[in-house]
Amino acid sequence: MKINNKEVKFNFKAFFRANKILSTAPNADDGASQLWLQFVTDNEMAVPNAVQVLLSGISEDEVADLMDKYEEDGQFEQLRADLQEELQKSGFFRRAATHWIKLVDKYQTGKKVKTEEEKMQQQVQKDTLDAMRKSLS
Repeated sequence: MKINNKEVKFNFKAFFRANKILSTAPNADDGASQLWLQFVTDNEMAVPNAVQVLLSGISEDEVADLMDKYEEDGQFEQLRADLQEELQKSGFFRRAATHWIKLVDKYQTGKKVKTEEEKMQQQVQKDTLDAMRKSLS
């Protein structure tokens, strides 16, 4: 697929950049799974984050301008769909999403909840896990 007249792909370079740019903590190396999760949960930052990962060296201002251009041209939703389709073809990102599911299952699922807030958080997490699993099928 092309973005900004440049052929892009969710390959290992993109995987590496995603982990560098989007990881939740230093050395967490979970940026690729976080990008997948953003698409699954319809996070508004999924598209600009994907563009930043795919176009190395692009500034935040350039990403913002590009998002505005796609929106003005009525092509933003198509860009989102194309990026999500391309992302799901990537074995690197697919493995990262699968790994994320295993970690969340292992460390979060089944925890005893004490408060109503914890109960709600656990339900949100269950719904997110279900959506992640569905996206991988």
